[in-house]
Amino acid sequence: MLVLRGSTLLIAIITLALVAVYLETNNTPMQLVSVTTDNKEYTRQSFGLTVVHCREQKMEWLDDVPKHWKVNVYETCGENVSNFSRPFKNAGSEEYSAYLQTIIDQYDSLPDISVFVQSDVLIGHGRKGKKVEHSPFSNFNDLVNATESWGQQSGLGLLAYGPQMNPINNINSTLYYIETYPREIFDIVGLGYTANDTKVKARSGACFAVHRDRIRANAIEIYSTLQESILAKQPSVARKQCCGLENTWHAVLGESYILPKKSTVDHLWSAVQKLRDTEKERYT
Repeated sequence: MLVLRGSTLLIAIITLALVAVYLETNNTPMQLVSVTTDNKEYTRQSFGLTVVHCREQKMEWLDDVPKHWKVNVYETCGENVSNFSRPFKNAGSEEYSAYLQTIIDQYDSLPDISVFVQSDVLIGHGRKGKKVEHSPFSNFNDLVNATESWGQQSGLGLLAYGPQMNPINNINSTLYYIETYPREIFDIVGLGYTANDTKVKARSGACFAVHRDRIRANAIEIYSTLQESILAKQPSVARKQCCGLENTWHAVLGESYILPKKSTVDHLWSAVQKLRDTEKERYT
């Protein structure tokens, strides 16, 4: 046993006293953080991926999903493309009630970041004969890198992967498809609007990442009511509401009605558009 005597004991007592005073004055608990190799603070976040699949042919990119991402693949057209697949009764081939199912099922155990995508999210992975994609990424690793980087830097909101689309100029409109049901969605969620034009502008495709705090800013009952309101309708009418939700997910999840550029990957789409122009193909 070590015995402290004389001046050594006195020094030890003074040191302990100074430490106690410091802790009491600062009242700040010690925190443990992990660091990257360049000594920048880094804490691994948890991620969940929801994929809605209906007849898209190329799904090998699921092999590139990181092991620390939790995966759900909803099969809305009766197929089975992966070990993650589960059958799901949806509003036709639309993805929105499946997205809502993930939110409802995981509401109390959501990961830090939830990623919601259609299965043709990557360039070149659409249904046969279709060139429409919903992100500027040609492989899933690029999507992962962009999403995890956003998550570490500013991932407390929403990140939309899709290209720009025309705004809805009046959410009270009763026009066809995507301009039909924003009003009902806003009413269910409790979002305000006026009798005059209220512009709403998102990114097409409803493929996005969102922080769990944004999801939990709405009570779980709101998501249940949204889902019930879709599934209770006839398929042709339900699709209209699904298309309306495609254009308003960002508003439901706390973004301003006109989605700010900081919540997009617009800077990555410019390269894709240049390629489209070079090939003389029109992106829609």
